[in-house]
Amino acid sequence: MMVNDSSTGALQIPGGSAASPTYLGSSNSSGIETPRLATISAFANGLFGGFHSTGPGVFNGPILAHTGKFPVAYPVGYLVISGLRFTGFSYKGVRIGGNSSGDGPVITGPVTVQNCEFFGGGFNAGDFGDNCVALWIDPFQPASGQGCLITNNWFHDTLGQGGASSSDHLNAVTVWGFSTQCWSVEVSFNTCVKAGNIYGKEGGVEGFTLHHNYVDMSVYTSIGSTGYQDWMSGGGTFNGLTRASSIHHNIVIVHGNTPGGNSGIGFPTLGETSFGSSFGWQTPISIYNNTIVSVAGSAGPLAIMADAAQDQSGIGQVKVYNNIYVNNGSGGSWNGFGNFLTTAKSPAVWDYNLFPASGVQWAIVPDANNFSMCASHAIFTSAPSFSAAMAAGAGITGAEAHSIAGVATFTGTGLYGAQYQLAVGSLGLGAGSTDGTTSGLPCDMGACGNVNKPISVGCDFAT
Repeated sequence: MMVNDSSTGALQIPGGSAASPTYLGSSNSSGIETPRLATISAFANGLFGGFHSTGPGVFNGPILAHTGKFPVAYPVGYLVISGLRFTGFSYKGVRIGGNSSGDGPVITGPVTVQNCEFFGGGFNAGDFGDNCVALWIDPFQPASGQGCLITNNWFHDTLGQGGASSSDHLNAVTVWGFSTQCWSVEVSFNTCVKAGNIYGKEGGVEGFTLHHNYVDMSVYTSIGSTGYQDWMSGGGTFNGLTRASSIHHNIVIVHGNTPGGNSGIGFPTLGETSFGSSFGWQTPISIYNNTIVSVAGSAGPLAIMADAAQDQSGIGQVKVYNNIYVNNGSGGSWNGFGNFLTTAKSPAVWDYNLFPASGVQWAIVPDANNFSMCASHAIFTSAPSFSAAMAAGAGITGAEAHSIAGVATFTGTGLYGAQYQLAVGSLGLGAGSTDGTTSGLPCDMGACGNVNKPISVGCDFAT
């Protein structure tokens, strides 16, 4: 049943209306909803994505699509996909929306993908070599209220074009905004292990919220190891975006010093600057209470890239606070880009973070030169020198003034996110601020809180 078209699913699911939304779920033989009892597989004839008679490179149709066009025009939005298991896909597992390729309308009504499991995707020799995605989200533009909600899903054990050790073009979730502006997407409480990253494509994505996700990229040692990639990229596709976004209470596990780059939060597709604009956050962004862990490697990751595009609304509106970075002995940074990168004028708040006492680098890219990630930048090896340079560059004063240099200790018990609760007596307990300033209330740093007051991160059914 697979179709040689990136927007045409073997199953096309029309939307409903505000009064009567479409609900696609998994039930038992009595019709009672039973999460993840039903599995839809695209693996057939020994191939991921089934078989198509016209030869290699055609196994790219999704299992399920909601694009509004094929085989005839149909309503989009007002759809819930709940508790299904998707496996055996190749180029895409599920596609929601198709406007970016001209294959349907922009979605304005809400869509929810919840409680689902995406696993066992793969790549056939000769397949189309591009973004291999379990869940593809195309532009949403609601006038108000919910756009697309991706919550409590488990993404695991999917191979991309580069094999088991490569995350090259391998994404658990892609939110596309390259050619059509996209906003009001929430990705929350998902667990992603051996399934690629969570990827927001280029300049048209704004007004998003990424929170309480567990993303483990540590197996990717040959190409790339980035948890949240490209959300901050310039691309130059759009100007004048203002919808604020946030990335908070996430756990990102990466492998240090991987070829092609490694990052916890924020990393552009290199070469995007051919569009002629600076890279960086195009809108106001708050990055707080995340735990970023580098498990190995001679150089640490670019844990947080938090510079604003020099000509956009993010300038002076970037907030970075309550984050924990653990380098596990990996000193310095990949390619000398720093573990924390910004421009002097980008931040509004930068404080109450926890990082290792040594081997940490902060990078400041000159405001006039942040058209390129590889532009000349200054590296600072202490929080005070970083703070002084930011102030000297007409930025905020007191950066990292209440931050802590040391090692967080975690409970190490349980699965996935539960392992990263702060242990009794750990640095970071009660040492954060609810808004990153001295006016905020005390709170724990990092994503999970402490063993006595745990915070759930990831889905509630992964094993």
